[in-house]
Amino acid sequence: MERLYLLRHAKSSWDQAQLADFDRPLNQRGYNDAQAMADYIDQQGYQPEVILCSSAMRTRETLSPILKLMKNQPEVIFLDSIYEAEWTALRDAVEERTEDSIMLIGHCPGIELYLSRILGQIKEMKTCHLAVIDWPDKKLVDFIRPKEF
Repeated sequence: MERLYLLRHAKSSWDQAQLADFDRPLNQRGYNDAQAMADYIDQQGYQPEVILCSSAMRTRETLSPILKLMKNQPEVIFLDSIYEAEWTALRDAVEERTEDSIMLIGHCPGIELYLSRILGQIKEMKTCHLAVIDWPDKKLVDFIRPKEF
């Protein structure tokens, strides 16, 4: 692997108390942030070969605008195992892949802990936060969220 993209899902809604956590959609800010992040990913020319995405509603809705802007459609794999996963499960899901560039869209705390383990330092990931890592050097080359645009 040459490049790893880690993306935390955008802000989700708590308006429907009867919904299971897994089924919570994005709220309006989340939709706006997901679109802004999709625009940013497109502008930067970030193009993963495969996207591993939690099958939860909020991660799928975060992914949707990104896919609409990608020039080369990556393989997308929805994984129940990424939802509420420990960082080690995220590591295993990523490291079993053979592609040169991989995006993982997941949840905290797992995704945040995985990034921190890769870098050897604590990194906090807010909603819709993107980390881009050059894998061979374990170097963070981009770390941004829509609030910073």
